[in-house]
Amino acid sequence: MPYLSENFKTSNGLSDNFVKSLLCDSRGIIWIGTAVGLDYYDGYRIHHCPISEYVSSKYVTSIIEDKAGKIWFSTTRELVCIDLKTGSVRNIEMDLGPLPNLTRLALSPTGEIWVPFDKKGLLKIDTGTLKVSHSDCPLKAVDFDEDGTTYGVLDDNTIITSKDYCESYTPLFEDFNPFDGKKIVSIIHAGDFLFTGIQDFVTIIRTKDRRLYNKPWIYIADASAAEDGTVWVATNNGIYHADSLMNEVGHYSYDEGTIPDNATKSICLDKTGGIWIGTYFEGLCHLCPNTAEIELAQPFNNHKTRVLPIVRDNQGKIWLGTET
Repeated sequence: MPYLSENFKTSNGLSDNFVKSLLCDSRGIIWIGTAVGLDYYDGYRIHHCPISEYVSSKYVTSIIEDKAGKIWFSTTRELVCIDLKTGSVRNIEMDLGPLPNLTRLALSPTGEIWVPFDKKGLLKIDTGTLKVSHSDCPLKAVDFDEDGTTYGVLDDNTIITSKDYCESYTPLFEDFNPFDGKKIVSIIHAGDFLFTGIQDFVTIIRTKDRRLYNKPWIYIADASAAEDGTVWVATNNGIYHADSLMNEVGHYSYDEGTIPDNATKSICLDKTGGIWIGTYFEGLCHLCPNTAEIELAQPFNNHKTRVLPIVRDNQGKIWLGTET
């Protein structure tokens, strides 16, 4: 079992011990969004980004990199762009007011930054000119597949699809709405499937034929597709492993004694076929590809550390953010 080789905290450079977001950029730099600011690790030490003059809130909720290598991050109120080539930092002025709570930024296949604003519409930012355009499409969540098709959730819980990046869009289900009267809280695209979290269960849509699969999976937090087409899904009822026909291959749950904690928050596939799982009450877990068993990884003094984001860097190392 691999062990944590480095642990970054406020005592050795981190702005805050609560890490909400992580990004490994194309240069191998690790960007760390905390509750009180943005840090980055260059392979040698932690650096603080001086963002105080650009933001009124330092709580970093989401970080992404655009195709030109600029770093974009959102706080609970603002959207900021960092151009590492010029050293410039820009607060993007948005005419729709503060960002929705815990915004998840999206990078479209055309290279734009998308910011869903629920009923207020959708903002698209040209990453070259930093020009902001406003679409009336009332998206509250969005994701894209490998072919550039847009999938989104409207404020009335209709799932839409678009081939022209929401210049126009149609309901994914035109004859009926399987989500009528239900509140969709998340949407994640992985492999051939679209996962929609609906409070106490998950509806899965196979995008090629729009076949529906209803699963009693309580709140989907993350999903990741393996090279063989199978999908791993983190939920509040443990980890599910499903094949390309959405047949359940395996279920790891506390009740079955196969995982220490059902409240799984993040999932990451490593280069060896192992699965890293962040849990809310029992810390970090690892599924060994040779035994197909999940064991508790104990890189912390207190293994009950709450693990939130997990990312894999360019060298295959696993990074995780915690609440402490």
